[in-house]
Amino acid sequence: MKKLILIFVFNVFLFGDDLAVKYDIKFGIFGKIGEANALLVRDEVNKTYEVSMDAKAFGMANRLSGDRREYFYSKGKIYKDLLVPDVYKHIVERDRKGKRYTREKTYKFDYYKQKIEYISTSRYEGEPKKEPSVENLHYFAHNDLLTLFFNFFKIKTDKEYFSLIAVGANKEDGRVDIKIPQNRDKMRLQKALNTDTQPYIAYINQKIFSSKRGELHLALDERGYATKAILKDVVFFGDIVGEISK
Repeated sequence: MKKLILIFVFNVFLFGDDLAVKYDIKFGIFGKIGEANALLVRDEVNKTYEVSMDAKAFGMANRLSGDRREYFYSKGKIYKDLLVPDVYKHIVERDRKGKRYTREKTYKFDYYKQKIEYISTSRYEGEPKKEPSVENLHYFAHNDLLTLFFNFFKIKTDKEYFSLIAVGANKEDGRVDIKIPQNRDKMRLQKALNTDTQPYIAYINQKIFSSKRGELHLALDERGYATKAILKDVVFFGDIVGEISK
């Protein structure tokens, strides 16, 4: 269940004013198996932003994941209408070995030195805190996983296939590949996603549920709000669908 969270993440990139939104996650015959609550706050006076997301599975999915809960947080500056992260955090809580286990990953961006400091901590409930593990990533990125698709729509490109880098994506190099379908492929995806706008395909480059690359089909409305996402070809069951709550 740990990779299920990526569907939540890719479904919450929002534009414009402050906004709170909820997404439902559905999986084949099981129906709704989780939800994610996302919040975007922009301070246009000080040119800063904060994005947070809290995601949790339900029912059988929750039991299989050990009552897993994941929290994402990004804060930074707004520059020319782009979100520029200073700090990105990913916190995971779950039941493990009969205790509540928490792991926190923090990424700190240094644009002057072009480096990102990675701090990792973990502990079981009731146990003393351990010394954090600190290192520098071997690559640099101007986005984290929460800012990636917000900024994506500000990028001017005529390419149908290109790559972006984001902290929190592919652990090796942060690469996310983007494809903009055309002609028949575009129409096919529009039908599957129930949208009239341009659909997108994102390859997360992780073997989510044993898929080869983590192929994610995305629908956004005319304002840039994510309305639906489909994770393709999940082992045994087909597709996982994330959709904005009605």
